[in-house]
Amino acid sequence: MQRALLLFLFAFGLTASNASCPGPTPVGPITTAVIDCTLENQGQIAALIGEFKTLLSGQLPDWSAIYQRAKQAGKSIGGCALSQLVQDYLGNKAAPPPQADSWTANNTLERFRREEAGNATFHTAKGDL
Repeated sequence: MQRALLLFLFAFGLTASNASCPGPTPVGPITTAVIDCTLENQGQIAALIGEFKTLLSGQLPDWSAIYQRAKQAGKSIGGCALSQLVQDYLGNKAAPPPQADSWTANNTLERFRREEAGNATFHTAKGDL
């Protein structure tokens, strides 16, 4: 009888202590938003890309001004315009940008994605960024 009582107390003690022991909490699904640049606001996106292209001319593009203007336009319109601009700029085989400026263009888009768009993926006609 004593042995059964000890076994019961031992088992109950382990169960009770495990119930109060904090363990890792379950993590919910990790999702990344996708902003579809192919469906809405095409006129506004195209107009903003036109503005951006004036800032690309000259020796060094003004990526800081491009970022600020994209930020003003918001994460959907500004983000779509910026992602399409960077995609076209980096994919220009006729006049490829200097390597240092390629990194600046990419970093500008990544900063916008991180700080303004909640790490969203931008879906463009040429692919996802």
